[in-house]
Amino acid sequence: MKHRDAAGQLGLAFFLCFFFLFSSGRIASQDAGQQLQVSVLLATSGGLGQDGTDTGPADASWVRAPNGRFYQAHDIGNVVLMLPAAWIGARFSAAPDADDILNPPALSRAGASLACAAIAALGCFWMFRLFSLFWPVRTAFLLALAFPSTTIFMAYSRAAWDVLGGCCFMCGVLYYSARLLRGERIDAGALMLAATTALACAFRFSLAPFVVPAAGAVLVVTRQRLPRRLVVSSACLFGAAILPSLAYNFVRTGSPIRPGTASAQYLDGANALTGSMLHGLYGLFLSPNRGVFVFSPILLLSVVALLRWRRLDREPRQLLAIHGAGAAGYVLLISKMANWGAFGWGPRYLLPVLPLMFAAAACGLMAVWRSRRPAVLALTVLSALLTLPPAVVNWHLATTSFAGAADPDAATPAQQRAAWSALVLGVQGQALPVPPNAAADTLRATTSEFPDLFLWRVAGLSTIWLACAVVSASAAIGVATFAARNLLSVSYR
Repeated sequence: MKHRDAAGQLGLAFFLCFFFLFSSGRIASQDAGQQLQVSVLLATSGGLGQDGTDTGPADASWVRAPNGRFYQAHDIGNVVLMLPAAWIGARFSAAPDADDILNPPALSRAGASLACAAIAALGCFWMFRLFSLFWPVRTAFLLALAFPSTTIFMAYSRAAWDVLGGCCFMCGVLYYSARLLRGERIDAGALMLAATTALACAFRFSLAPFVVPAAGAVLVVTRQRLPRRLVVSSACLFGAAILPSLAYNFVRTGSPIRPGTASAQYLDGANALTGSMLHGLYGLFLSPNRGVFVFSPILLLSVVALLRWRRLDREPRQLLAIHGAGAAGYVLLISKMANWGAFGWGPRYLLPVLPLMFAAAACGLMAVWRSRRPAVLALTVLSALLTLPPAVVNWHLATTSFAGAADPDAATPAQQRAAWSALVLGVQGQALPVPPNAAADTLRATTSEFPDLFLWRVAGLSTIWLACAVVSASAAIGVATFAARNLLSVSYR
């Protein structure tokens, strides 16, 4: 156990450095920008809402609550995650609070982006710990590294969307569920399962009807090992952690279980459950411009896990079955939405179930590694290549003006073509074109230079900042190299 804990510390250090080096340092979307506005509003005024659309950042996308105030529609998780950066930026800003709320300081934006990078590292750390329950440390580390390097996770770790937090805490849900199913560290596992479940819902409340029953099912399966006091303590912790989400929902919609994105103005529009479920399922998984298997072919190995189901060990089967049932319900809900193909890198709304899909793919990969190694390597290399452009270019800006990129039903992978085109332009020293609507939106911080890396932009500010960037990058690379070498060494196998 001490051996595994030491490996876990090295894994966390590696992923913190990894995502720091690849952080964009920007707020990439309007949704994330508005959540940062709410964080600055909370840091400066102590409130979460605006009196009207003409008194602050509130616009037509904000929800009018029963109390007459306007609130941002998305969940509270990202607001809390960005709050420290918002507070620091506002304290060092010379502008009036009203201006900082409307246009958050650059320090707040960079800090919020780095906070998202840190939570991405936490998610990958949990995936590493999950895999190390079933396989040697070296194998677990390589699989955990493949999770961001071969999937759409990498793009979202650089975009600050709230869906990232939902995904990362789902990684924690899977890890602590697996620990309980294996009978390891029951007390901490039950409490942390309760906490991560509540926090996943804090970022994407639409997960609640599916992930909460799944977490409860894990407790039922392991009930013989759980003292009653532990069940009660876990329930109390879950209640305390989910309370801010319920309160935020109640203030905005009048119901603790109805989020702002389910208010009338949204259910009558993009979030209406009026779509074709079959069309949505095809689009989410197989369509050229949104399908998750098209963006991350390595996930096709999850099908192998299903085909070889009886050959899997008992604990992975239990984990995949319990949380797979919840994930299936969530996917069916998303597929029914009119806006199932919401703008993002691939199927954005599937990001919360990506950890489960990758865990299944990891089981499939290990099942056929010896007999189908060339095919597995081919899928891995292809997936890594598809992940490269959004890791180093501003994919959000690159796809803004590219024909067909915003169309979920496009007949060609226009998003990927846009990102590769941006990468080619960047290597040639050309900046991305900035459309007028993007140039006017300061919150999107549409940086057009290549590479789209936080440290690269910091290095260009001045000689002093160049030195800081070089020292920071060198330290991060050194720590990451040290951690990786130890995790891949014979002593940690």
